[in-house]
Amino acid sequence: MASESQSSSVSSSRERNTPMNDTRPPPVSARTEDPALLLGHTPPGSEPLTFDKYKRWVILGDSYCSTTSKNWIGKLLERNPGPKNSRPVVHNFAQGGDTVEDDLDSQLARLFKVLSPTEKSEGKAMSKVLFVIWMGINDCGRMSTDVDDFPDIVEKIFDAMHKLYVKHSARAFLLIDVPPMHRSPGGLELGMDEERYEQWNEELLSHAKTEYSGDKTEASVAVVSSYTIISDILDNPDKHGLEDSIEEFKEEDSDEERDSDDEEEEDEEEDDKLKPMWEDDIHLSEAGHAVFAEQLWKILGRP
Repeated sequence: MASESQSSSVSSSRERNTPMNDTRPPPVSARTEDPALLLGHTPPGSEPLTFDKYKRWVILGDSYCSTTSKNWIGKLLERNPGPKNSRPVVHNFAQGGDTVEDDLDSQLARLFKVLSPTEKSEGKAMSKVLFVIWMGINDCGRMSTDVDDFPDIVEKIFDAMHKLYVKHSARAFLLIDVPPMHRSPGGLELGMDEERYEQWNEELLSHAKTEYSGDKTEASVAVVSSYTIISDILDNPDKHGLEDSIEEFKEEDSDEERDSDDEEEEDEEEDDKLKPMWEDDIHLSEAGHAVFAEQLWKILGRP
């Protein structure tokens, strides 16, 4: 973990001075009317970051990101316009249980191992890649980590972004803050402290605003709040076709002689029911991921 002096020196090394006589047009604002879009920085003269602009996505994260089929990533790919073979290629380095403090560097190391020689030497191809970083849930859930350590841990995210920006010409980043895990079934049972999640998110947004404000960088950066999105879903689950409950796995009916008409009626009735939001004590169900992806698409999908 970086000390306060180390953290300050790293931040100072990333600062860029903007010429006083700069006459470039101001940055284009993203669609900031959505309360879940906390920051939408776009370089001067560029269009806001949207999912469909990038044909490759790199995912760094934890269990909320660690698969690409039935979670929010797969649901977003389904929403992407065009035939299936034209959808973005996803390079997913997320692993369940990973933390920013202990595991982000190893995820980056795995990423750098799979880069092509051209990408390693020139980095030009990385300018067309969307980097998505959604980590911090496990850092917040680790009670041995004090909230006073959060600034230094969050700083590691921006160190990683800086490395990708400078060495590999990465120019598009989506940061997602941590959800309200204290409102998950497991969080409620354990009495998790909401202050930890709120403090993490405040640090993440504060760092992002410091690093990516005005025209100090050529990178497009969006900060989206899963805390806001999932809080809204929990406040109004039925509005999204969900209920605040855990999935129950039901045994299939062993009677194979059911009438086909009865099957269709049962399927229709099942579709009309509210679907459980949670897969288990702390993870969203497939239906929950689908609703989350839908809200992400409304924010960063094609207008």
